[in-house]
Amino acid sequence: MKSRTSQVFMKKLMKNSIRSWFRHARMMTGLWMMMVLAMWKMAERFLMMTLKMMPLMLMRKEKMVKHAIKTRGM
Repeated sequence: MKSRTSQVFMKKLMKNSIRSWFRHARMMTGLWMMMVLAMWKMAERFLMMTLKMMPLMLMRKEKMVKHAIKTRGM
């Protein structure tokens, strides 16, 4: 009789632990997804900013080079 109850108890424990683990895993995957999304958004924003800045920086560089050529030519 004792072994039977212990078996049932073990089964219940296993079921509960698996269920709780699943819940935890789902929460973790949710958090992970959120983190990835946030990181992606930040990376996207950073990329957009750099892409916006790139032409300005290139233009500035060209101006500086032209200016340097002019001053050296003088």
